[in-house]
Amino acid sequence: MCENADLKMGRSHISYRINPEIWGDDARFEALCRALAQCRTGYDDLALFDSFTHSVLACEVIEQRVPLLRKRCAELRERHLGNRIGINFLCTMGHHTENVVQSPHDRRFTNLTGLDGTAVPGCFCVGNEAYRQEHLSRVFTLLAGCGIDFLWLDDDLRFCGHGPVGLVCFCDGCLERFNRAHGTSYTRETLREAFDCGDWRTKLEIRRRWLAFSGESLRTLFVFAAECVHRVDPAIQLGAMDAGMRAGDSASFDELIAALRYDPEKSPLPRWRPGGGAYTDFQMFDEMVLYKTTQLGAEAEWLPPSLTDIESEIESFNYQRLRKSSHATAFEGALYCCAGMTGAAWNVLAGNDDFDVNMPLMRALTAVRPFYDRVAAANGRLPQRGICALWKPGQAAVSNLAGRWEENFSSSGSAMMYSELFGAGLPQSFRREYADCFILRGNTVYDYSDAELREIFSSGVYCDAATLRGLETRGLGALAGFRCGKRISADASEVLTAHELNGADAGFRRDARQSFARFWGDDGGVFALEALPGLESRCEILAELRDYRDELLAPCAMGWFCNDLGGRVAVAGYYPGTNLLFAYKLRQLRSIFNALSNRSGGSLSAWVASYHRVKIFVRRDEERRRIVIELVNASLDPAEAVVLRVRGGGDEAWLTAMEPVPTPQTEKLHGRVVEDTVENGATQVAEYCISRLAPWSVNLIETALQ
Repeated sequence: MCENADLKMGRSHISYRINPEIWGDDARFEALCRALAQCRTGYDDLALFDSFTHSVLACEVIEQRVPLLRKRCAELRERHLGNRIGINFLCTMGHHTENVVQSPHDRRFTNLTGLDGTAVPGCFCVGNEAYRQEHLSRVFTLLAGCGIDFLWLDDDLRFCGHGPVGLVCFCDGCLERFNRAHGTSYTRETLREAFDCGDWRTKLEIRRRWLAFSGESLRTLFVFAAECVHRVDPAIQLGAMDAGMRAGDSASFDELIAALRYDPEKSPLPRWRPGGGAYTDFQMFDEMVLYKTTQLGAEAEWLPPSLTDIESEIESFNYQRLRKSSHATAFEGALYCCAGMTGAAWNVLAGNDDFDVNMPLMRALTAVRPFYDRVAAANGRLPQRGICALWKPGQAAVSNLAGRWEENFSSSGSAMMYSELFGAGLPQSFRREYADCFILRGNTVYDYSDAELREIFSSGVYCDAATLRGLETRGLGALAGFRCGKRISADASEVLTAHELNGADAGFRRDARQSFARFWGDDGGVFALEALPGLESRCEILAELRDYRDELLAPCAMGWFCNDLGGRVAVAGYYPGTNLLFAYKLRQLRSIFNALSNRSGGSLSAWVASYHRVKIFVRRDEERRRIVIELVNASLDPAEAVVLRVRGGGDEAWLTAMEPVPTPQTEKLHGRVVEDTVENGATQVAEYCISRLAPWSVNLIETALQ
């Protein structure tokens, strides 16, 4: 399946990233070397940061650091500390307004600029020819001459989220280049108006043009970097880091990876590192489990299959060791391997502190390295299977179609909004071709053509009321059967009706309350649903809305429909993506998503059938006839008597837990068939009972594919 030698040998890619506070001080560097020697089995590569502040450094500042950088790289190599030694060029374009006194002050360079004209000091437009030729060219040449094996382009290479602005870059140079390419004459003011005026097709056309323009700027930067670096040393491997699913551009990952190779025949295959913040123990569930895991998983699915060095950024900024435990750090690295990373890049060492505070952490990360190897080898770039919350690069174009684009843009669509679901035992996928069924949310419906929507709705879809409005606007309302009725502003509860998909849970009330909407991370929109004229007999009611007096506010708040394409549709008008963790609601949703998955094989690929806060990752290897599953207990409680169901699972399965032992320990699980037929053919669902998953643990399960 995978051509990468490391993965064939059962190895992950593990790096340490070393900041200048450590390598720039003789005593700390010596302490680092002693620690690395003791923990040599825990990592492969070492990368030295050229800087530890997040604004672009003047070339003269970097030039002063290069002699010691070169010396440190040579010393690490001489001591055999690292298979490969490289440099993290922290600020290719800059990231924050910080330490600007050491930034370039060449007036020919233009700062990253927001749509309102706000410039970001310390951050520079990579489309500016003078900046590339007079600054980046010199820096790339200097760093490439340090005797390195690889060079990372950092930090957060994206056209959004820098300093005080959202979308960038709208400097005069970018506007001139955009206008020249498209035969237009936009100013920032008229472009802003164009982004937000007209019908949805008009808005999307100009927004997509701008995202494509930004993507081409990023691709051009990568081509330029590869040319500069490989003129010095064609053997240097290039890598790049982004974050947040690159909301500000729409370049394909294939194009960007190709651009990092100056000679496709001879240049090394690049590296990629998705970033994102989860800096403390306090952020474990929301940031690590729900959000960052989703972002990294989505990127992994869209990166070309040939790319096998994908290292997650694990960061503990600003490196106060007591703010993030060794266990949380090790857990995070394993979690992201489950999401599709092939390793981790540790940016976790305290620099300006007693170096000894790092030793317990380094020993802990070394101890769990065999488990990372096991997970990376088992996954082997196989795609995730499950519920596809439709995402693709450039999806930011459809965000906030009713308002100011730059004030509320997002690249994540359904993928992030439904992360609560995917933290409680239901599997997620990121590519249509590997989906069991689909989720559509709000404006995501505008990101696909009519033909694509018909294909999606010919299978199984879970959607919200905003999706209905979008379908109706496009003349495709009959795909979902329902239309969006009146908005219910008074506090209401969803009450499950007597329906086979609800089982014995009819009468249960889900009380989310519109008055608390701002706490739920939802828009608070609660809607009655109505059957489209002529389709009433085919629209079934799964839930109604009642107030606290038990008076009926809406006869239908959740519905079920089978369309003319043979597809099945569940529509939720009441908090479709949040407040879903009641036991009865999860039972209903498991039933619904299994029914929606009927056309993909009879059920979901796998799911947790018990009531636990367990995240699941599912991969099927048809070639080697195996199923790979990871279960993550994302709770402070042990998960006891966990019930796992797997479509096509074998009579036996093997569970390996993330434990700090020399060899990960494997437990044998026995499966029993709980279902073997469905209406569109034979299938087999195997059920495994797992006695206990430790709190905040990662667990690998493998079984034969029947």
